[in-house]
Amino acid sequence: YQDYLETISTVDIALDPFPYNGGTTSIDILMMGVPFITLAGDHSFARGGVSLLSNIGLQEFIADSQTDFLKIVQSLSEDPGKLARIRSALRDQVEYSPLLNGSAFTRNMEKLYRDWWKTWCDLE
Repeated sequence: YQDYLETISTVDIALDPFPYNGGTTSIDILMMGVPFITLAGDHSFARGGVSLLSNIGLQEFIADSQTDFLKIVQSLSEDPGKLARIRSALRDQVEYSPLLNGSAFTRNMEKLYRDWWKTWCDLE
């Protein structure tokens, strides 16, 4: 596992696979300080990258088409200063994002359960 993580850290920019996104691998990539580019798909399994990048504030790396995907990759690869700034802050962005905020997730889930229960009780 350590070799796997070390290998990820040698990558400059990762490309999220499509039509099915990387999932856990995408989270590992972000935690190693590597941004990835994703193509927004039209079903839930093709939008995992969209969710991850949106939750850490990197919507600029979400492409709506294959052409946009290539443009984003090219633009980022041609700006090493920007890439370095993103990489240096990425781990903290993930750590302080909703992705890793277990208590906020739990509070939101509990609220959903309460709302569902109230709705069900109102049907009785």
